[in-house]
Amino acid sequence: MTVSALKRKNMPVMTNKIIKTQRIKHYIILDVVITIFAWIGFIYLVVSGFVRNIFNTYHLPVKSSIPDSINSLLVYCFIMSILASILIGWAFYNKRRFRVERRNRRKEINFETLAESFDVDLNVLEALQTNKSSRIHHDHGAKITKVGDLQP
Repeated sequence: MTVSALKRKNMPVMTNKIIKTQRIKHYIILDVVITIFAWIGFIYLVVSGFVRNIFNTYHLPVKSSIPDSINSLLVYCFIMSILASILIGWAFYNKRRFRVERRNRRKEINFETLAESFDVDLNVLEALQTNKSSRIHHDHGAKITKVGDLQP
């Protein structure tokens, strides 16, 4: 199926800019397991730190242990508020600075230039544009040889 040159000029070059790759179930499960272990470790460290300070497992005087912990938490909160204000200030600065687009937009790329840039045939480029999901075959030099439609 080929598209005429007249249709090519009117067709947008890229309508769906999201490239999706198929993920293997084993990697997804491994990712979930590692994330769960990391969260369990983090929660254990936080809870054990609070339990040691609150229940005073080291037999230190309780009055000296709790105020030190509260002072540490206050210092952390103060530093976090300073960093948050810097980040919010930077965001407002960039919003104001880049309110106006300063650069000229590039002109639209036509099919022939795009096919030449990627070193593919026009029929391959048309197949990539028309198919919603595609299986792409490469040769040993990583050049696209064939594009197959995954839709039944």
